[in-house]
Amino acid sequence: MEHPIGTLMQTAMASIKDMVDVNTVIGDPVVASSGATIIPISKVSFGYVTAGGDMAAQDKRHPLPEHGDFPFAGGSGAGVSVQPVGFLVVSGDTVRMLPAQSLTVADRMVELIPGVVEDVKNLFAKPGQDGDASRLMCGALMGKKLLPLLIALALVPLLPARAEEISTSAKACVVIDQYSGRILLEHNADTPLPMASTTKVMTALLAIERGNLDDPVTAGHNAFGVPGTSIYLSQGETLTLEQMLYGLMLASGNDAAVAIAEHIGGTVEDFCRLMTARAAELGCTNTVFLTPHGLPCEGHCTTAHDLALIAREAMTHDIFRQIVSTTRAKIPWEGRDYDRVLNNKNRLLTTYEGATGIKTGYTRKAGRCLVFGAEREGMAVIGVVLNCPDWFGEAARLMDEAFARWDAMTLLSAGEHLRAIPVEGSGGASVDAVLTADLTALVPENALPQVEIDLPDSVHAPVHAGDTLGTVRLVCQGEALCEVRLVA
Repeated sequence: MEHPIGTLMQTAMASIKDMVDVNTVIGDPVVASSGATIIPISKVSFGYVTAGGDMAAQDKRHPLPEHGDFPFAGGSGAGVSVQPVGFLVVSGDTVRMLPAQSLTVADRMVELIPGVVEDVKNLFAKPGQDGDASRLMCGALMGKKLLPLLIALALVPLLPARAEEISTSAKACVVIDQYSGRILLEHNADTPLPMASTTKVMTALLAIERGNLDDPVTAGHNAFGVPGTSIYLSQGETLTLEQMLYGLMLASGNDAAVAIAEHIGGTVEDFCRLMTARAAELGCTNTVFLTPHGLPCEGHCTTAHDLALIAREAMTHDIFRQIVSTTRAKIPWEGRDYDRVLNNKNRLLTTYEGATGIKTGYTRKAGRCLVFGAEREGMAVIGVVLNCPDWFGEAARLMDEAFARWDAMTLLSAGEHLRAIPVEGSGGASVDAVLTADLTALVPENALPQVEIDLPDSVHAPVHAGDTLGTVRLVCQGEALCEVRLVA
């Protein structure tokens, strides 16, 4: 029994759509006793299939090398050695994915047609091996005259899932994943240092959390004439809280910082205590705020990592993201017939693709400090450099490194039905296990993530919509990068 390669590819590509670029097909697929066509693939990124047969996949295209043959690991020859990471199982109009690393629990990951799991084991399990299905050897495959369908080959060794130390011109730096808070790159990230006007990220966060954007904020005696950068508030001048925030974050107004602090906290000192307490709530362990603006003050300090955590929380607010991504704005100027024009000091907003903000800072003691962020191809990062002479250039380089070394990967989507679970005591009924959120995370470039599913074989009645049934995890190098609850 033989499945014509043209029909096979037509069926496969119709089902997978834009999942991959298929560059080369070598040899014929194998048709198993179940009637399904089974094709081994060497692919860093692969998808899993729901009970309905829909493919959930992340596209990670890599060009194929110009070689004539492609033996699997353990083979010989001039070609490139690769390890099969999964199998396409084609049956009729359905293409399903069976991960090689999960053959023993494949029936819990996808609903395959009867016999396919055993077919794969029988076809590719080599006697005498240690039973690890992820290391299928060339001899067993070639004995069946089976050559791989290579889909976007990736041969680079797996990178560690942990944060990577990076050389930098900054005294301290960090780049984190905006969505998870995971550290991607770092250097001296937990070293306490002064942070100049990047302090104002926390000032803005507290104002947004505790204030009303339309509230009038009046500049008192303490706000008038604060040294350093200023929006030149007059004593008694009133702006809305939102307008003050634009003055704070775009023009880095120290006077606006004091006006906001007194409006929210009553006094600058009480507001700073609130700042420090809020930082601790966010997991900051080496941060003390003694001013709302960041002018030199002994003991006023943070770390690159702590500051990134604060910025990450601030970026969850729409108004904060809107303000810090604005390059130019106008706010009223009391007593004048024209408005204040505020120009954002963050050069990255106009020079770096996908830049999202966030805040500059400089004093002689702190040096040049910058909190920055960007989004590209489904990946969002936040970074910090402290005491960095080439602040904008170094921030751009660090983000380039993060985008190059890590990839955003979504293997399953929120609302997707993963598997039907029998309900005992219900007369044969079953309930679907549904994802409550996307199974998504950043994984190291060219790394192969796995999906681990924790579901019972059955549940007892009664079962109600929303009841927790189990969890699904995205795992890379033994580390769980994302866990999503499965509900009825």
